[in-house]
Amino acid sequence: TDRDPEGFGKIFNGHEVEVMVMKRKADGKMGKNWLPGVVIAVSPADKEGKRMVAAKIDGGATCEVDLGYGALRRREDSRDIVTQREAMTVQKFRAKKDGLGLYEYMLKAQSVAVRSLALTTLCRLNQDSGLEYIRKWLESDFRRITSVSLRDAAHMLGSRGYIEEALALTKDFKEDIAAQLTVEVLAMAMNYTVHEEYDRLGENFQLSVTPEYGNPKLENIISKVNEALPLFGRLKSAVRRVTGNRQGLTDGFNELIFSCGRAFAVPLAFKALEWMEQLSIPKDAATYKAIGNNAVRRVSLLAKVWDL
Repeated sequence: TDRDPEGFGKIFNGHEVEVMVMKRKADGKMGKNWLPGVVIAVSPADKEGKRMVAAKIDGGATCEVDLGYGALRRREDSRDIVTQREAMTVQKFRAKKDGLGLYEYMLKAQSVAVRSLALTTLCRLNQDSGLEYIRKWLESDFRRITSVSLRDAAHMLGSRGYIEEALALTKDFKEDIAAQLTVEVLAMAMNYTVHEEYDRLGENFQLSVTPEYGNPKLENIISKVNEALPLFGRLKSAVRRVTGNRQGLTDGFNELIFSCGRAFAVPLAFKALEWMEQLSIPKDAATYKAIGNNAVRRVSLLAKVWDL
């Protein structure tokens, strides 16, 4: 949050992170290792403002860590390929939350690594200025950026509801990877909006999604996601040709279907499921749980309408 001194920013299910775990090394000593993972749960803040984050790490294990104690970090490009001076300059802009300074530094940078680090840092500013300059960067004739930073930018834009701009970045990826990024952007857009509206409305959130009241912000995101789903049509052949592990696509669609349920957008959830089937993406236990969750939400919403 904005009160987070580490500048970690808001975190929701589906966010990619790195989790610090202690492992015994070959010499028998314990050392820390950073393992890639995906957030699967975030607890509400306790009385002291502390929160727990659960993440599924590579290998399938689930880790629970306290947020704000240095055991969780965003995934980003390695800083070993930039000089210490370049890294310190970027960090100075971040500490000052200077979006304009970062943006101008990124445009002047001669190396891909520095431009990418500056862009990733803009995505971490956790304020509107970072978003403002990412959108401004999109309008410029920008030079090459690493795929990790492009993905960060797409996630940032999508999570704030700028779905069209986020999906424009997928053109720089192979079609099967573009499909992965597309479903991630749509799921993050839905999740972010649901969390924002739930924080704003509290117990009145469910009432706001009934036809009698309506929730314009949520309805807008639902409409944008609905309009974006047919984009999978041009990616269908490439996705079907993938012969390796497609768990990432399964997880992405599962999260999208879950997020539709959280928004009480049940028809949209089943449209996402239809695209999952058209793309021949394998289902797992979480898929059926997401489908069941939507069925329950449908009944719950109908009960709410009858109570009015």
